[in-house]
Amino acid sequence: MLKKFFLAMLIFFFMIIFSLIDLRSDSEISSNFDDSIENNNINEKKEIENLNINYKVVGKFSELLSLNANETELLEFISIYYQNINSNTLSLLIIKFIDFQFNNLSIHDQMIQNNNIQNSLIDEYGINCQILDLRKLDDIQLRRRLNSLYLRGYIISFDNGKFHLQINYNYFLKYKDKLNDELITFLEIKNNTYNAYENIRIQWEYVYNNIYISELFLNKFSNSILYPEIYSIYINNVDFLIYGTDYVNIFDEQNKLIEELQEQYKKIVLNEKETIFSSIFSSYYSELINSEFTLDVNIHDKRESLFNIIKEKYKKNRD
Repeated sequence: MLKKFFLAMLIFFFMIIFSLIDLRSDSEISSNFDDSIENNNINEKKEIENLNINYKVVGKFSELLSLNANETELLEFISIYYQNINSNTLSLLIIKFIDFQFNNLSIHDQMIQNNNIQNSLIDEYGINCQILDLRKLDDIQLRRRLNSLYLRGYIISFDNGKFHLQINYNYFLKYKDKLNDELITFLEIKNNTYNAYENIRIQWEYVYNNIYISELFLNKFSNSILYPEIYSIYINNVDFLIYGTDYVNIFDEQNKLIEELQEQYKKIVLNEKETIFSSIFSSYYSELINSEFTLDVNIHDKRESLFNIIKEKYKKNRD
């Protein structure tokens, strides 16, 4: 009888222990669940706060643009806020800034077109170059005027027989780790675009590469406000490739396509890069073979047709 009593007490004791463990376990589960809800709420609040911050920053920047702020004010704004905004917002601010530069470039460039300034730059730097170091200028006043433009994201390059003010796309590389794919692609194109006018002898493979990389952008970012600039690169290089430039004739005195371009055309057709340009160009190349690469009426018409098709294809996306 005494053994049964002790056995019953032992069972009762273990039941109490297990019940306490269960209560503790339930309490921990409840506590963890409450912590999870609290963390989710905190994360949601942070996300909302971040969205509000990004929204407000874009709004303030747009307000600055509407108030006719200058480049210095806009760049200072980006510098102040870039660490507190996300990648897409920062990229949007820089894209808007570049668009602002596009609209003001011709106004600033008028100063560079002054004959005295042109002569000073040519005497000091020569031609066919990009001016990276203004310290070489002896004229202190001119150096200060140009430096004020450099600090606003511009640079001076020799193009088409004169020095011109251009947008300095390297200026924005300090933000590269925090930019979105659209803007990084755009900056890479602008920093690597081959300028056919800078060389008396054109390197045609680079002209085609301009066409290829710019067409990729046009297809991928058809709604970008940077689209018109890339469209211009694309169409200009198609123009170079099938018409030549003001300084380079692609057909010789016998109206025969120059040999180096015959080779480049062949490479384009055989290239595995699938683009709309190359697919349309293949038909034109076949006609050239049939005409033994001679510019006749048929080739003239085919070339016009090719150019207009390409131009209209991507012009539609831009409108």
